[in-house]
Amino acid sequence: MKGPQEQLFVLVIGTGRSGTHWVGNIVGGHNEFRSTVEEPKIFSLVTQMAVDSSKRRRLFPKLVRKYRREMRRSAPQHYLDKSHPNICLAEDLGDAFENARFIGIERSVYATVFRACYSMKGY
Repeated sequence: MKGPQEQLFVLVIGTGRSGTHWVGNIVGGHNEFRSTVEEPKIFSLVTQMAVDSSKRRRLFPKLVRKYRREMRRSAPQHYLDKSHPNICLAEDLGDAFENARFIGIERSVYATVFRACYSMKGY
């Protein structure tokens, strides 16, 4: 059984339409991981802080508590969360969790915009 120091907290971050769902589902599907993908209570907090940084002071401690709860629920497995707007909170999350690791997705803006526009047209 992994102790708290050995359990990893992996966050998949990036921009929308960059492939974060795909990576989150692949890594989260491994038997050594338990994952959440845009879990509504977590994703809502993350998105609010990403959109309006003035909410961070009030909401960040709540997010940390939710993540710690998810990590306890995940033990002995590692815990992965895919809430891509965490890209805006990565530095603070890294400070709050010494076992945090980040998978950052970088994708060409042209491919991202093309895919978003393409899907809006119903192709």
